[in-house]
Amino acid sequence: MKKKRKTITEAKRPIGAQSGLRLAVILTACWTALLQQAVAALPLRPEAVEQHIVSSSNPAAETSKNLAAGESVDHKGGGKHSSAADPALSADASKRRVVAARQRWPEGVREQHFTLPNRAGEFHYFIVQAKSDNVTSATIVLHGRPRDVGATLSATLAAAKGNPGAKNSVIVAPLFQVSAEQARRCHSPGLPRLQPGDAFWRCNSWPVGELDERKRLSAFAALDALMPELKQRWPKIRFITVAGFSAGGQFVQHYIPFAHPPADIAVRYVVADPGSWLYFDPRPASGCAMANEWKYGTDLLPLWLVADSSSARESYRNAKIAYLEGAEDRGEGAGSYWRILDKSCAAMQQGSSRLERGINYARYDQQVLKPVTPHKLSIIAGCRHDVRCVFASAQGGQVLFAK
Repeated sequence: MKKKRKTITEAKRPIGAQSGLRLAVILTACWTALLQQAVAALPLRPEAVEQHIVSSSNPAAETSKNLAAGESVDHKGGGKHSSAADPALSADASKRRVVAARQRWPEGVREQHFTLPNRAGEFHYFIVQAKSDNVTSATIVLHGRPRDVGATLSATLAAAKGNPGAKNSVIVAPLFQVSAEQARRCHSPGLPRLQPGDAFWRCNSWPVGELDERKRLSAFAALDALMPELKQRWPKIRFITVAGFSAGGQFVQHYIPFAHPPADIAVRYVVADPGSWLYFDPRPASGCAMANEWKYGTDLLPLWLVADSSSARESYRNAKIAYLEGAEDRGEGAGSYWRILDKSCAAMQQGSSRLERGINYARYDQQVLKPVTPHKLSIIAGCRHDVRCVFASAQGGQVLFAK
């Protein structure tokens, strides 16, 4: 049990502490006001962007700040340990090595697997909150690059708590397996090891839907196959939300225009804090040859996508999509994961941070793509690059479990 943190009354604080506190409050207020002005200044239709500012006392934001400072929870024993003292809980920028820090696996998680088409192998996924046979909807949540399934499930489960939209819903988290050598670069505590016969990818291949290492099936097709698998298990499913955060958000945003869900299931999508975005229209190259190439644009589409750019663009326009961005997912400070942010010339043309890239894409979405149903952007105050803050926020829960 966590010990209650001692507080110091304002009267007993030293003058310097009072001044520092006032300065922090003023800076926070200024940043929130500037962010509101920036989003309000976007030349979008008024109904197209929702600016939701979650209070800084939001438990999800506070938990995110505390854990980002170095506190971690062991998903097995519940004990705390310091991420700074554990080399397995760090990001090595030189090798692009990313592992999940500070995640808790929720209780009642069950691991499942099924056989993919094209003899691609077994595909693993985890389910939670299936407490009855009357399951009518599913929320599929995609892990980030470190394959942090436990943290992603926990954040989604927190968003579902007390949420009317989560009634009769099952939460599903697919796992993109990688080889043992690759797992050293994108590892999370508690994940099952790769087994003979499992389909597997590379750390940087599944987020853009690439073929598995045996070249038999794309990561996008694996997600396509998961939906009828869920339908077979719960025949009453009529609605599915596919959501992803960070690399999972990048996966979802790239998957949308090439998705092939079952015809009898209504699917909507939630894209949260991806590192880069897929544009469907040519952008000024400005000396960057790759600015319009896949995965940043639709030039040089991989053959395994079996689609053309115009049909992909139209599919994206017609899809039901919501965007989430953490208001503090910017800069190079703690919790920003700046070292693993895509800094290629194509990505930097989209913006200098995930937040800026998300706002810029929302502008492009509404001004150029002009979707059939508005793709709304929600910016969650107090959240850095942390799924436990963005998904578990009040607004994150509303977006995840909307119908």
